[in-house]
Amino acid sequence: MRQRDSSIPFAVDDIAGHDLRIEQAGLFGALVGEWIGRREAGACDETGRGRRKLNPGSGLWHVYGFPEKYDTPCLGSPLHSTAMEGRMALYTDGHFIGESGKENHMSDTTIDAALLTQAALTLFDEAYQGPSNANGTWFVDNEPDCGFLGSLAKVDAAAASKPVRPGDPATLASHAGHLRFSLSLANRAAKGENPYPTADWSKSWAEHEVDEKAWVELIAGLRAEYSAFREVLGSGAMWKDADSLTGTFGTIAHGAWHLGVIRQALGLVATPRR
Repeated sequence: MRQRDSSIPFAVDDIAGHDLRIEQAGLFGALVGEWIGRREAGACDETGRGRRKLNPGSGLWHVYGFPEKYDTPCLGSPLHSTAMEGRMALYTDGHFIGESGKENHMSDTTIDAALLTQAALTLFDEAYQGPSNANGTWFVDNEPDCGFLGSLAKVDAAAASKPVRPGDPATLASHAGHLRFSLSLANRAAKGENPYPTADWSKSWAEHEVDEKAWVELIAGLRAEYSAFREVLGSGAMWKDADSLTGTFGTIAHGAWHLGVIRQALGLVATPRR
């Protein structure tokens, strides 16, 4: 390639893996950005940034899987030296994109808060209750009440106290207690607390064997935490910052994972027969 285009940068990396753009995004971005800058030498403004559309008419250009509008550093500009320090000197609408948690504001993209709330509620409900319409689901089986709470509705205390798999003391009651604990932390965080640094997750698995009274109370407690967090989701309060947004989808995924575990334990998941 360098024989065809001598402007392509050449570099030796002693810790490269199979895919530099993923494993060392900062270095990849710096090299690509510097190259594009040299290709566009003379097209920079006073800030040292040049803008180019590689996909005419769309306002977008693509650099190995980055479908956004970027500012690129030009040779000899202040951003050029920044790029050579190994930082990802690619910008989108003035916000630096780095490899270690730097901001990435996609101001060209707007997601309606009401749509985001509805999508989150739909997935959250599927994980804990089941689909609103069993004829069309997102990740659960095509049957009503197949979420975590729905799947345990007909399980008695004796069945809930049996280990999910041989050699592991965790029972259905353990998984229910763990999710109740997790949702209680999420609800406390939604109220402005930060319960996570002192949370003892090992205690969330303390429930192993339960009698009927304890089992009913455990499920009622889990349902109460589910309802409380569902109310928080419905208010749109979880879209206020990156941590709340990420935590919301993590909470949904967490519930979905445990749903899969208990449905396998109950024999409700099987490979379809041809």
